[in-house]
Amino acid sequence: MIQNIDTISKEKILEFSKLIHNGALQSFEMMQNLFDWVKSQQKGIVVRPVEIMLPELLMSIIKLFSSEARKKNIKLSLKTNDKLNILSDIDMLNTILRNLVSNALKFTNKGGEIQISFQKGDSEIQFNIIDNGVGMTSEKQSELFDVHTNTSSSGTEYEKGTGLGLVLCKEFIDLLKGKIWVESELGKGTCFSFIIPQ
Repeated sequence: MIQNIDTISKEKILEFSKLIHNGALQSFEMMQNLFDWVKSQQKGIVVRPVEIMLPELLMSIIKLFSSEARKKNIKLSLKTNDKLNILSDIDMLNTILRNLVSNALKFTNKGGEIQISFQKGDSEIQFNIIDNGVGMTSEKQSELFDVHTNTSSSGTEYEKGTGLGLVLCKEFIDLLKGKIWVESELGKGTCFSFIIPQ
């Protein structure tokens, strides 16, 4: 762009700018995950519960990834319209949801769909992030949440990662006294679910 600024079209400048922007966002996300994980390993993170308006938080996550979803023509939606306030650590919850949605986008093909939902139980909230992407083997599922076994895989558009995102999700959910699990079938999509007490 710099070398050909006088001859390159506005359309190409826009196209390249979007690629640079998306690359910068991915790099920022990877660095943020690394920073948060290091802090958690040094026991520098403490749970700070605040009241959270759940639909607003989830819609902000969807808005954050709307550009990436449009790029792959993926329908990203909130399945639940219930108004619900919960008491939890907003930074941890934001990081967990951001990583799970980013992961779903990474492994969903163009034209696919991702649904985010939540439901209130007697003493807990369950979140589900469901995609109809490439899925994974049972062997891969067993490695996801352990820093010693989880390795980063390229997405459907060769998106890169560090492999720390899901490990960080597990550590934060543990700090929140919750539980995370995955259900997936190769070629048929994945559902990441987690519960936190309420």
